[in-house]
Amino acid sequence: MESLQVLKLDKNHIAAIPSWIGDLSNLEVLSMEGDFLVPPKLKISTLPSSICRLSNLKRLHLQDNVIDSLPRCIGDMDQLRYLNVQDNLLTTLPNSIGDIKNLRQLYLKANEIESLPSSFNDLPNLSYLDVSFNLPLDAETAFQQFGQMSQLDTLNVSHLKVEEKKVKELSDQLPETLVRFVPSAKSRKVPPQQRRRRQNRDE
Repeated sequence: MESLQVLKLDKNHIAAIPSWIGDLSNLEVLSMEGDFLVPPKLKISTLPSSICRLSNLKRLHLQDNVIDSLPRCIGDMDQLRYLNVQDNLLTTLPNSIGDIKNLRQLYLKANEIESLPSSFNDLPNLSYLDVSFNLPLDAETAFQQFGQMSQLDTLNVSHLKVEEKKVKELSDQLPETLVRFVPSAKSRKVPPQQRRRRQNRDE
């Protein structure tokens, strides 16, 4: 098992990641995508700190679960290039995320994130960022941070709680490297899976 490089366990109704996951020292791809159709008790809600021992991990797929926080040690995963935690219940991100210097693609869509850590400015290789459908996000502060991300070429900020006129004004702060910019859409409807997660959390 220690020589394993790819582990895909998508939609297997796994509610917890075992602590021994950190022993898979050669793992480069870990995918544990949840299933939209199953109840929260059959989804991952927390990440063990041992996952940070996966020093060779390059891709981590954890979308469609009910994870409400990332471990502070996530910055130790310095080989990570792709991180997908969209459609979860994150409200904040650890400041240590700025230590993942090789991170290129980050999917944060449809969480409950209120603000982005200042360390976001320390991600020199981040080229793709999706923060859409994070209704509590402080858009004005976030746009200031986006403007300092020199390698960013794709940014999705659709369905944030910000007026469309304001988006046009804020977009002037974005880096010149930006090739694809998905601005805020007129609709403020919450995706069905995000509504369901909110309802299950509040029950």
